[in-house]
Amino acid sequence: VTALRTKVAELEENNAKTEAKIRTRIRREFSVAMRKLFGLSFEQKSRIDQYRDHLHAITLQRIAEVREEASAEMARIKERSGAQASTEDELAERNLRLSREVNTLHQRNIRLQQMMSRLRVMAHWQQTTLRCAFEKQINGVEEQRDQSKNQVTRLGILSEQKVRMLNEEMSKLRDHLSNTEKHLNDMRKALDKEMNDKIEKRHAAERKAATDKQMAMVKQMHIDQLMTEIAEKNATLEKMGTLLDASAKSKKQEADKSVREVDLLRKQLREERKLKKSAIHKVDDLTSQVSHQLVSWDVYINGKMSR
Repeated sequence: VTALRTKVAELEENNAKTEAKIRTRIRREFSVAMRKLFGLSFEQKSRIDQYRDHLHAITLQRIAEVREEASAEMARIKERSGAQASTEDELAERNLRLSREVNTLHQRNIRLQQMMSRLRVMAHWQQTTLRCAFEKQINGVEEQRDQSKNQVTRLGILSEQKVRMLNEEMSKLRDHLSNTEKHLNDMRKALDKEMNDKIEKRHAAERKAATDKQMAMVKQMHIDQLMTEIAEKNATLEKMGTLLDASAKSKKQEADKSVREVDLLRKQLREERKLKKSAIHKVDDLTSQVSHQLVSWDVYINGKMSR
């Protein structure tokens, strides 16, 4: 739907641009044609006015020349005939002078009309130039208006698309967040279970380690005690050997007796060692039995707790 709306908006925008371009081009062509027609008409009128003024000036000049020639011819005729000046001659001379003044005024009027025609042409050119500049500015403003309108339409469509995309992304993010929270809860439960199992195992290991440690301590204590007794016996034997060596020469019998006693003590030591070893084996057996009982007890307790 968004793509279709975008396509329709683009087509409408293209149609509007095409229509605006066609209207602008027709307006410009019509304006140019009208200005050319008006310019040609004004130019022809100016030329006709100039030609008329020129004909008028030539006609007046020719009339003045003919009048001058007629006056000069009449003056020559009068001079030849010897006629005296009369009132008619004065009037003719006065009319000639007035006609000259009128001709001068006509010539000045023609020059003023030509100047006015040139001024009108200049004013028309300025007006045409200003009109062209004004129409150009109007066309620029209209193009800017059309562009702004198209930009507003495009921005509106883009903003709608962006809002729709943001809403879709927000819904996806919400779903992802809910799934993530669910996964985190599952992981938290699994971690809690794993931690509880580890704690139980650690407690069992600690209890087992404490039992093993106690048994090892008892075993080590018995071994230390045996080693102490053996060391004491060895020290006694060494002392007795020293005494025997010192008195070997003088007291052979005593030495033999001492040797027998030493042998007897050695036998006793061997028997005591055997007894100690058997005691240590018994202690190890008791330790293993206690460990098995503790393990079975932990298993029993864990089974009860899990139930």
